[in-house]
Amino acid sequence: MGERILNEALDRGHRVTAIVPQPGKFIKSRHNLTILQGEAVNKNDVRSKIKGTDVVISAYTIKADPLEHYRDTTNLINAVQSDDVRQLIVLGYPGTNETEPTIPIPANNEDWKAISQAQRKTLDALENETNFRWSYIHHPAITDKPGKPEQTNKVLIKNSESEQYCSSKNIHKAVIDEAEHFTEVYYEL
Repeated sequence: MGERILNEALDRGHRVTAIVPQPGKFIKSRHNLTILQGEAVNKNDVRSKIKGTDVVISAYTIKADPLEHYRDTTNLINAVQSDDVRQLIVLGYPGTNETEPTIPIPANNEDWKAISQAQRKTLDALENETNFRWSYIHHPAITDKPGKPEQTNKVLIKNSESEQYCSSKNIHKAVIDEAEHFTEVYYEL
């Protein structure tokens, strides 16, 4: 998903700074792309790299601890506040919908609950923010079909002003649409 968002921003002509843990593995090269080494877990590192940016897009994968996404988003919120960034767009994971944590997901239900609870905390942190515009892109919702939960093709886009839905195949376009009226996009893999 992250690469589709990055390509969409670049294709639309935005200047993009991608902050990645291992720049050597990042093979893209475009005139409007700058690649920097860094991670969202380091608040001061992020703060120094987003200075002068209009929009921050966070679209990385949780590697182990479900609370990692919440902690990293909190770091981004603090960095955005201190650097006058106008908008933070966060891609979340299924689980923020109030009904989803009760759905029995096959394989490891306890892991699912932990992710759901962490995502709810992430969205709560954004909903309490009033100093900048924020958007939370909820990965495709989970339906509770009897005995067989499954992902839908609807994606919730919730921001500080409204809620709307788009098709899961157009998430990358919806993310950049959310940022479109700004001039520069920061992107985290």
